[in-house]
Amino acid sequence: MMTVLDIFKLLAQSKRLNFMVDFDIGTPKMIEADKQRLLQVLRNFVGNALKYTTRGSIGICVRFNWHE
Repeated sequence: MMTVLDIFKLLAQSKRLNFMVDFDIGTPKMIEADKQRLLQVLRNFVGNALKYTTRGSIGICVRFNWHE
């Protein structure tokens, strides 16, 4: 089963771009969120990056900043 990150990687490779994902060590394995909205935001960001990047790399950096 392919994940959304696998799909992004394939799309980047089809344009001969590197695709990198960096998860901060403090990022929890699971969070409670609206899955569809989160996927929509990721698709928009990565889609725009793929659309406007002609060479080099595209990266996603995941950081968790907890405020009480």
